[in-house]
Amino acid sequence: MKKALCITLAAIIGCSVFAGCNSTKKSADAENGDKINLPIGAWVRKDENPTAYEQSLKNVEEFEKQNPQYKIEPVEWSYDLSTFLPKAAAGELPICYDVAFTEVKRIVSSGYAADVTKYLKEYGYEDNIKKEVWDLLTYDGKRSFFPTRTYIESLFINKNLFKQAGLVNEDGSVKIPQTYDEMIEYAGIIKQKTGKYGYAIPTTNREGGWAFMNIAWSYGTEFMKQDENGKWKATFDSPECAEALNVLKRAKFEYDAVPPNVLLNPSELGKLFASDQLAMYIIPPPQSDLFKTYGMNPDDLVIAKTPAGSKNRCTLLGGALLAFASGYTDEQYEGAFKWQEFIGNGTKLKDGSEQKLEQDYQTQKNENLMIGVPQFTFWKDDVERIKKDRELQQKYATVNLDNVKDFVDTTGVTIKPEEPTNCQQLYEVLDTCIQKAYESKDSDINKILKESCEFFQKNYLDKSN
Repeated sequence: MKKALCITLAAIIGCSVFAGCNSTKKSADAENGDKINLPIGAWVRKDENPTAYEQSLKNVEEFEKQNPQYKIEPVEWSYDLSTFLPKAAAGELPICYDVAFTEVKRIVSSGYAADVTKYLKEYGYEDNIKKEVWDLLTYDGKRSFFPTRTYIESLFINKNLFKQAGLVNEDGSVKIPQTYDEMIEYAGIIKQKTGKYGYAIPTTNREGGWAFMNIAWSYGTEFMKQDENGKWKATFDSPECAEALNVLKRAKFEYDAVPPNVLLNPSELGKLFASDQLAMYIIPPPQSDLFKTYGMNPDDLVIAKTPAGSKNRCTLLGGALLAFASGYTDEQYEGAFKWQEFIGNGTKLKDGSEQKLEQDYQTQKNENLMIGVPQFTFWKDDVERIKKDRELQQKYATVNLDNVKDFVDTTGVTIKPEEPTNCQQLYEVLDTCIQKAYESKDSDINKILKESCEFFQKNYLDKSN
């Protein structure tokens, strides 16, 4: 969405960044006996997950019993760029809602973000979340978000195909590719010796650009730079990005290691991977469909760090945040934080939650979900809930723990946040770059990147600068 439009809408209703501005949001509702109203966004839908929906209603009942001054108002709306500004201008944003890391700048600049710094301090978030995460979420010393989930990317390896191709060490462990050159070389060996595909990357629904980012950064690509006036300039028509994109082109045309249908998404790659038709792809764990839906043998899964390029070894940090909307009262923000604590998003394990967490893992194991791959977490390592969670992941692991050690050890890996502006649109443009690189062995990588860079600048950066 155009930044100018965001500013205009904010000005029309008299808002400024981090300012409360909506008179339609009532602290107390007469219809509910003047209780403090808490509209909570991204509410689970009954038709999508009946079990979770019923549990959410039980949570509401118990929360309101323990905190009779509050009334929870479930709001099924989830953040969507096309509906965000109209909903915000109409005063209909819930007090808190889920959003991706990539949308932080857009929400803050639109003027609909509340400064909840004092509650983050009061409830222990500030001291227990890693500094590098706060650095991404703080503007002018103010904070309007806290993370609820983070992940980093990994390289999924099919051990069965590696064994068939002879790519194993003396102890039977797979030879994990340490560089992207090694990765596509191994992919070629697998294709040659087994007839199966060695490597694939998605190319649709922005998933290709999302996976390609890890490769491009590792070859030194800078996708955009900000000038002295704060305007962004697209810069990925570079030798570094060309080298990275050529890795994918070589995998297809030099090593014949890529599936012929290049218009694939991660779900389709997962099916190929689980059925021993594909040896490697980049994806963040867990990917429970591999076990639960596609019937993969957990012993055949190896999860490793993303490989290194010629400049670095980078992996993408992504996840979800809880955003707090402006226009509510102090008592409503206080109630929203109490609710988050109640449902388990706080730093400590509340009474009974340790037992519930263990029951959850037992249920996940019974359902054959992927357990035992601790992800990069925004919490500091000494936080009580993290220590307990990792202990239970080990106890209920459904993966071979020896097969995920390489991923868990992030030594030498640079963990990078997603690009600072128009990131989702950039992923879409990069999808097209990969598709075009795959069209022909004579495809001109430099031309593809130059045209794509100009398109991204004209259609996105120039309109948001």
